[in-house]
Amino acid sequence: MKKSVEDILILHNQLVSFGRGGNIVASQILSFNLPATDTASDEYLNQLVTEERAILAALPEGAVLQVHWCRDQNFSEDCHAYFEATNERDTCRWSELQRNAIYSRYIDATNTGKLLGERVYFVLQFPVDLTNWKAGQTAHLDAVLQASGESFEEPLNQITQAMERLGGEAVRLGEAGLLEAVYRYWNPAANPTQDFLKTQLQSSRSALEISIPGDLVEGEDASLYCGGPRRVLALSQLPQMTCAGMLNQLTSLSVRDFSITINFQRLDTKREIDRAESLMAKLQRARRSSPRSRMDFDIAAAGDRIQSLQSNEITPMNLQMFLSISGQSAEDLSAKHSALNNAVMRMQGARTYEVALSTLARNCFFAAMPGSGFFEKSFWHSITDFNAAHLIP
Repeated sequence: MKKSVEDILILHNQLVSFGRGGNIVASQILSFNLPATDTASDEYLNQLVTEERAILAALPEGAVLQVHWCRDQNFSEDCHAYFEATNERDTCRWSELQRNAIYSRYIDATNTGKLLGERVYFVLQFPVDLTNWKAGQTAHLDAVLQASGESFEEPLNQITQAMERLGGEAVRLGEAGLLEAVYRYWNPAANPTQDFLKTQLQSSRSALEISIPGDLVEGEDASLYCGGPRRVLALSQLPQMTCAGMLNQLTSLSVRDFSITINFQRLDTKREIDRAESLMAKLQRARRSSPRSRMDFDIAAAGDRIQSLQSNEITPMNLQMFLSISGQSAEDLSAKHSALNNAVMRMQGARTYEVALSTLARNCFFAAMPGSGFFEKSFWHSITDFNAAHLIP
């Protein structure tokens, strides 16, 4: 298969992505959970946004923060396993009726979309400098990766402490957890056991070789990513306004086997101030030669942005958002696509773009993978940390 990422290895509790052109990116992943925000108070939501803004503002230069939300676990197998395990026991009639009632309740909740498995990852990615590294120099590679692991400590500790202040929990994934994150992305309906993950880690295969399904390995047709078992939607237009909990429009849907990936980069504040000042100067010159009422509004907006940047009231960010969808059939895929697209359109004017060009769809699918380290140049949006925090699921 012609991949956008040459390979992904798991080394020193890091996902190490080897891209084309010699680009190498190391990633570490935090799995976290927070109290439900559906019924949270305004005070809690404000604290949540404040903590998220602090995380985004402290993002190191050159790093990418990826927030990956997914719903991909089907509990049908667990329900059937419970039924079979309890069916072998010698029980009285009352216990049998109770067992059947429990099984029926949970299998119905699974089939109707009321019982859903969700996971959220914070993925921190740093480029790895291996300028003088040559293939086969294992000792040098290990030393560089151990050193790069130290650069993760401060930002990951900050995220962990922020989650604890919010009443949640953040856990740094070990090697089995890293492999599970990659494996589940490629196999949404799978439920890999810890024994399976540990066995695969002991093999000589990479994380991609373990995770990519056979139908994608055997063929080189990139259209498999946009017309076959999966589809990618990219955020093409930002919401006109944002608010806390905005992505509940998506996460509250009873749709399985899809994920939301948001990539964040912190921009250089000084460079953004220079750009805003240059834009304001151009608008002022244009107003003198051909005055229009709209120009006054644009000049005032540029002035407000300059003032906010100079006072550190806002932090300039770049944001990229993808929805990755998997379906059991073409009809199932289309139904999920319509439901998600309609939900996005209810988000204050936001719009998605169905990536139909096969090669671009494949690249976007890799860019949405947790810890892939692949950088897709399309679909980036300039945004402030305040608005960006509202778009974290």
